[in-house]
Amino acid sequence: EFNNFWNKEKGIVEAEILSAKELDKEIVKLLNNYIAKLSGAKEVVLSEKVDKNLLGGVVVRYGDKVLDGSLKTKIENLKNELTK
Repeated sequence: EFNNFWNKEKGIVEAEILSAKELDKEIVKLLNNYIAKLSGAKEVVLSEKVDKNLLGGVVVRYGDKVLDGSLKTKIENLKNELTK
């Protein structure tokens, strides 16, 4: 709880990036800037994880938000639409 309070007071957002493969440093920098813009944070602390189950794309989690741009989710959404 202290970390959450500290981060909020200092304008720091902790974010996690999940991707199917290791991301290029330029892509990570762009995602960092995008998260800062969306959240209004002064600083973004990123952690990166590789999840082969995603197939492609990225999932970004920060605060109580999830930005899911993974290929796996897009395929599942398409499947659900086609079976309606």
